[in-house]
Amino acid sequence: MKVLVCDDLPEENREFENAIEAAGQRDIETKRLCGVRLKEQLSTLIKEVSTLIEGADRILMKDGYPEDLPETEFDKDVDLVVLDNNLAHLKIEGARLTAETVAGYVRVFSSAPYIVSVNKNPDVDFDLQYLIGDDGTRADLAVNVGHLSNPALWTGKRADAKDGFLPWYWPKLLEVGANRRAQIEFVQERLDEKVFEAFGISKVAFNYLSRQARSLLSRAEETDEESDRRREFSGFDATFRGVFLASDHSLPSEIERKELIEKLDQGVASVDSIIARAVAADIDQWFRRHVVWPQEALVDIPHLLMRMPFLLGDGANDLTHWNEAVDAVERDEPFGLDSDLFSAHLKAARFDRDVWARNVWAPSPCFWWPTLREDDELNSYFSKSGRDWADVVFCEDRSMFLPFGPDEGATSPCEFVAQFEGSWNRRYVKSIEGMRYVPKTQFAQ
Repeated sequence: MKVLVCDDLPEENREFENAIEAAGQRDIETKRLCGVRLKEQLSTLIKEVSTLIEGADRILMKDGYPEDLPETEFDKDVDLVVLDNNLAHLKIEGARLTAETVAGYVRVFSSAPYIVSVNKNPDVDFDLQYLIGDDGTRADLAVNVGHLSNPALWTGKRADAKDGFLPWYWPKLLEVGANRRAQIEFVQERLDEKVFEAFGISKVAFNYLSRQARSLLSRAEETDEESDRRREFSGFDATFRGVFLASDHSLPSEIERKELIEKLDQGVASVDSIIARAVAADIDQWFRRHVVWPQEALVDIPHLLMRMPFLLGDGANDLTHWNEAVDAVERDEPFGLDSDLFSAHLKAARFDRDVWARNVWAPSPCFWWPTLREDDELNSYFSKSGRDWADVVFCEDRSMFLPFGPDEGATSPCEFVAQFEGSWNRRYVKSIEGMRYVPKTQFAQ
């Protein structure tokens, strides 16, 4: 994996690179782009993008990025860009430069697929509102420099977690480059398809989505001139093209987005791949934040077990089996669950319109909750199992189940209220010394 480390400070500053090396991942090859050289590369990219959007009547592509643009360091087989949030030392004329102002251009107009912003909020390790480093970043992920030295951020394995810290919704950085490229290809082949059809989201599941989840798609549908839709299904017919016009996550300028759509409609060569790069990032953020994290329409294995402990069968009263099921998400079905119950009820409810879609959009195996909720036979196991279930809760900051109660003098996991609409916004953490959980007001009273 090739990581491009970008910092506005001179070459002598190796803080980010040292942190990555401390994670001990042999497959990571880092390259530095700092100081004056970074300023030159960003200036070139921004200038040439403006020229392309405003005037080019043809765009030749090579290996997924515009051939008409000068090749920058962001185009040289990069899998991941690690970008210092504060770029003020570059002294580029205009407003104060940050990762937020350039992340979209780097993502859309170079071949670098995934952008990580560093130290945007250095006083936050775990966001109790959205369970991720920074929910509002225009990068794909915002973390602190200390997180880069945590092997689990790269591998996703609990055994690698530094001090036990492994937020459940952290991406596996070793996989994000290949995963994003697959997402781009997925979107490029479906630009004029409806988002909900591409993901296999039924109208029943649509009704489980929050207003926040529907808002982007509703705006996208209105962009597609579908304003006569019934209000309760507003957004259901939105296309990926419509999402590009409606979303300002990657390209904040509506004028730029309209210019690119105009070139697409004129048949400008390969502009569809430029648009797909923006949409893939925007949809990835939307799907994770509004479809997966709230656990309303889709539910993953740890949160499903919190609702239906009997799915562990004979192992439901043993904490070890609960955590084995969490680890089993990396393996094949039935993922540590009772094989008979999985075959009879869960297999058909799995989010698997096709294997490709499941693997590149859902971070772990997920199931349609409306289907399971309405399965009377499955729900009858609450009364017929006749077993005691372990008193455990899933801790979002550790990606593991822990006993819900003091053990050997330690404190119990703490309940908090995440900033999600719906019935499942109450979650748990078991605070790790030295890690900052913010804002404290989210903890349940």
